[in-house]
Amino acid sequence: MIDINYCKSGKILFYPEANRGATDYNSGAMYGELNYNAKAGYYEYIPADAEDCKLRVKKQGTSIIIKTLKGDCGFGYGVQADGSYPFKSSSNPQYIITRANKKVYFENTPPNRFSED
Repeated sequence: MIDINYCKSGKILFYPEANRGATDYNSGAMYGELNYNAKAGYYEYIPADAEDCKLRVKKQGTSIIIKTLKGDCGFGYGVQADGSYPFKSSSNPQYIITRANKKVYFENTPPNRFSED
């Protein structure tokens, strides 16, 4: 699943959750800001703290398609973000509930202040 928030400031924040599935069921999530690449025609996620990560993010109907363009983006052992993620809601969500069951408000939490705990 994925949550995307269009902030009043113009930023687009997102929180995708991914899993590897059977047999070990590893999973991961990330919280970050999307930037539009006008030349390529899609959004990109390039985290400030990762040297080897770049994701392409495109809206397609009621889903978001994520494709890893470079490196390991830190979802966890053997977990990649690549795939189709349905929107949890058609409205602009104000917050997410993290995997640690923590409520995080998009407008109050920039990516550099986010903690899963």
